[in-house]
Amino acid sequence: MPHNYLFLSPSGFETLAADILSAVHSVDFERYGEGPDGGIDCKHVTAEGDVWVGQAKRYKNVAALLRALPKERQKMWVLKVPPKRYFLVTACSLTPGNKDTILQTMQPFIRATADIYGADELDALLAQHPAIYRKNYSLWLHNIEQLTHYLNPAHYVRYDMVHERLLADAKIYVAPKAQPTIIEQLAIHHCCLIVGNPGMGKSTTAGQIALQLQIQTPSAELIWINDRNFDQALQLIRPQASQILVLDDFLGATFLHNDGILAFERDWQALLFRAKQANGQLKCLFTTRNYILEQALTQLGGGNSAIAQLCGQAVQLEHTSAKLRAELVYRLVDAAGFTEAQITTLVKEELYWPLIKATDFSPRLIEMFCEKLTSVPAAQLKFTIDQGIEGQTQLWQQVFNRQSPEAQTLLYLCALACNYANGTELKRAFNTLYPQIQGRMAPLNGFDQALIELEPAFITTAQYLNDIWVSPANPSLVDFLQGGINNNNPLIDALIHSLEHFDWGLKNFKIAEGSSSPVALKPKQRDALVDKLLELLTEPGSHLLQTRQGDSLEWYNHPDTFGGKLTELWRLVVDDTQQARVLVEKLKGQLPATQDWPELYKQGGMAELLDITRYLARDQQPTLWQLAMHNLNNSEDAAALAKFYQLNSDAGKALKPQWALLEDNILDACESEIDRTEDPDHLEGILGDLYRIEDALELDVKPCIHDIYGKVFEDDCGDEAFDEPPASYYHYPETPDEQGDLERRLLRVRAEVDEMFLGAVKDSRRQI
Repeated sequence: MPHNYLFLSPSGFETLAADILSAVHSVDFERYGEGPDGGIDCKHVTAEGDVWVGQAKRYKNVAALLRALPKERQKMWVLKVPPKRYFLVTACSLTPGNKDTILQTMQPFIRATADIYGADELDALLAQHPAIYRKNYSLWLHNIEQLTHYLNPAHYVRYDMVHERLLADAKIYVAPKAQPTIIEQLAIHHCCLIVGNPGMGKSTTAGQIALQLQIQTPSAELIWINDRNFDQALQLIRPQASQILVLDDFLGATFLHNDGILAFERDWQALLFRAKQANGQLKCLFTTRNYILEQALTQLGGGNSAIAQLCGQAVQLEHTSAKLRAELVYRLVDAAGFTEAQITTLVKEELYWPLIKATDFSPRLIEMFCEKLTSVPAAQLKFTIDQGIEGQTQLWQQVFNRQSPEAQTLLYLCALACNYANGTELKRAFNTLYPQIQGRMAPLNGFDQALIELEPAFITTAQYLNDIWVSPANPSLVDFLQGGINNNNPLIDALIHSLEHFDWGLKNFKIAEGSSSPVALKPKQRDALVDKLLELLTEPGSHLLQTRQGDSLEWYNHPDTFGGKLTELWRLVVDDTQQARVLVEKLKGQLPATQDWPELYKQGGMAELLDITRYLARDQQPTLWQLAMHNLNNSEDAAALAKFYQLNSDAGKALKPQWALLEDNILDACESEIDRTEDPDHLEGILGDLYRIEDALELDVKPCIHDIYGKVFEDDCGDEAFDEPPASYYHYPETPDEQGDLERRLLRVRAEVDEMFLGAVKDSRRQI
């Protein structure tokens, strides 16, 4: 594409000339301003001491250039060290005849016409070196067509940073077993899809393979694009140019939605077609997570042959082997810059093994930990390493400071939400919190980019029930973040305002004195939190839980209820009469009408709901107590009503006329629950409730107790019931003993790993 080099300033054209000469000759041409070098624009001194001079001549036409050359030649003769070689870079187009004339005029400094660069040569070289083209923006800033083609901030603004990161990663990169397969697919099909769980090294592997391809073809342009940006990728493709395109997490960090799915499929198909038509000039590497790919293919329907072929040949990155983990730690230790004394101590005392076996193993965290260890005296290395990453508060501060504003915002929310936070709720909270703590609106894809940045070192994501669920990856990081929140009142205010889930506020902030929640509140903050929690009482919410169905565990979304949330809130203020009265006053507009309390009793805890009735209108109380008597769902409800009857004289007076009915309802609730269960632990809980009922009301509960003993000791429920685990709910799935398996695999390669680290000691001594 022809360019008008007169758009560049004289200084800008000199910079362009130096950049072009440096790239073409693979040496560094140093730029000079006016000074003792006599007007030389750029210069390179060879290893032998020879001087090469580059001169930039920004003339509108050849005639003006030719008139200036005799004086230029004379200037070269009077230099302190005349150049052995002279390169001329000019802004005007040159014919072969023009170059011959210039060569004759500038001999003996110009050796050949190949050392003369006119506008046509510059155009061709800029096409081969797009980084130089982008750097000299004055060439294209005036041209709308070129601006549209080249000005893609999401790629180019980050290009140098990505390239530096890839070079840094190369020092510690350990190639997975699947790398030869990926390279083979690129050679044959020009495209390859890399899939795997978070933390398997998909992005690192794709980046290192792309870097190797660029080294093999120096003129190739490496393009790195994040998220679902096929349109941007298509804009960046240049016909006949050698390009390596990496689309990292190209399906995004969250699921695709039906909106725009057809356009997305069309762009994906178009990109694969362009790669096929380029005959090897365009190489495409895609990375994504397993569950994201499955969700996308379900929505796409699998009707496109090119997409189906790419996905059918996807290369899976598996869990890293024990040896690969050891090799990675070795690379990280080697790159950290330890002294000989530190290396000797590390190897002699085998201090590398705790790093290799770390439960919360993450290359990023191990790298930062190693950086910290370089400042620790050799004699204290063992103590520091024994503390582990979990004991390094300063390390967590360093880790946090290195994250982007988007990642920091999401980390605060993850610290509040803890395990299995709903991705949709997190995203809403993220978009509310971000402008409050960062002072600007959240970027369009800020939440998704934060997920990608933080996983797997700091968070983990999982797909269940058609949604994403996010959990912190390290408990000590949560402790650090909660400590930071505790001392930051503006942040506390912002977090309270951003709450999207009732439990986030309930479990993290001290609503009442004596609360075990980690974050203390000032009185105004406590009032703001209560108002926010009351707002969330009626909002829909849920928890991701597991239940055992036969021999398997199944996930299900347990809905939160108004009564359940109200019960949790009341437990925090039940011992503070003044705060309880204030809360009831605020609750009056949200509490159901009297006739709807049976549903409330079904949802919440009977003990807490009965306690709330003490603060309601006196003429309403007897009706609510009678409704409680008729809506006992289990023995726990029955025991709560019995205790309330015993302690509250007004309740005793109201219910005593119906004593027989009260007695029947309490015992019926217990007997019904006994009939429903065969679980010994459950039966034991009912037994405890029966004893509380007996103490409070002096009822004859012996028939119920006899039924329980009959089930337990007379084999009424069968021996099998005591061999099976009880039906219960879990916050964590049952998984194999991964750490134990790692220990066994490491044991098999122990001698080889020890020998590898012994080599590090020898290498460090040779370098001294």
